[in-house]
Amino acid sequence: PEEKAAAAQAKIVEGKKVEETGDYPGAYKLYKQAADLDSDKGRLNCAIMLVQNSDTYNDRNGFNISYEVARQFAAETLEKSQDKKYRGVACNILGVLYNTGGKGIRRNVSHALKYFEQGAALGDEFAIKNLNEMRPRKQEAPKVTPAPKTTLEGMRKSRKSRR
Repeated sequence: PEEKAAAAQAKIVEGKKVEETGDYPGAYKLYKQAADLDSDKGRLNCAIMLVQNSDTYNDRNGFNISYEVARQFAAETLEKSQDKKYRGVACNILGVLYNTGGKGIRRNVSHALKYFEQGAALGDEFAIKNLNEMRPRKQEAPKVTPAPKTTLEGMRKSRKSRR
């Protein structure tokens, strides 16, 4: 297991260097190799790259399913990871995907809120920010103008004039 973790970490470090050069497909390939070695960070880096560079992944028919593949990486991290930080990041990614929709994901605001809430509970700062942005803002109550005060005498005069 230690050798596997070291190999995955080496792929992630190499992937970061490649990503900094602008070679996103090359970086994705290295992150995917780390993910295949059961690396939480490798899976999350793949998911993030697929969201940020959403033209990366097409199915056999050429249909862009980048978000669906990103969802799979994030969901697998959420399911397998013991690390609270990685679980929070995965929740935020899932929230963003469901809030945005498209590219293989059906938009679902209630799912998005659920994942942002889970991520916020795990302390992920982006999940907290996204949750706060999604929650409805409290609207000011409409100003009510009180009815004019009437006196008992005025009411009596009004009745008399109607007779």
